[in-house]
Amino acid sequence: MKLLQEVYKLTSNRRRIYFLWKNGLSNNKTDYGLWSKEDILDKFFNGSEEAFKRMELWEKSDEYARLMYILTKERMNSDFFDIYDSIVDKAKQGDERSIKTFLILQKEVKSNLKELNRKSQAIADDEDDGLVIN
Repeated sequence: MKLLQEVYKLTSNRRRIYFLWKNGLSNNKTDYGLWSKEDILDKFFNGSEEAFKRMELWEKSDEYARLMYILTKERMNSDFFDIYDSIVDKAKQGDERSIKTFLILQKEVKSNLKELNRKSQAIADDEDDGLVIN
């Protein structure tokens, strides 16, 4: 599932805003990475340092850790594609190491795609409960 979808499932608006701000993220409307700590305190914590400190404590929770893992995975995927493009360019120029790396990455992409297809099929199978409506 996408990170922003998971963030917006949080029941606390303060947690949503804090997570987006803390990690320099943005949505369609706002780039939270541009905000200062004072901006966050004033707009969402009514100037309360105590409430803000509770958010810092929340960073140690399993819920926050789960969001961080999703964020890391999304960043890794993005990095993978950037690296792949770079390797392809070098391989096309005849760099032997890049060609070998390209072949390894090609296998990895195929493997990841098979896994994604398997997961998609499992989700599709779960959604069909066999109920027939006439």
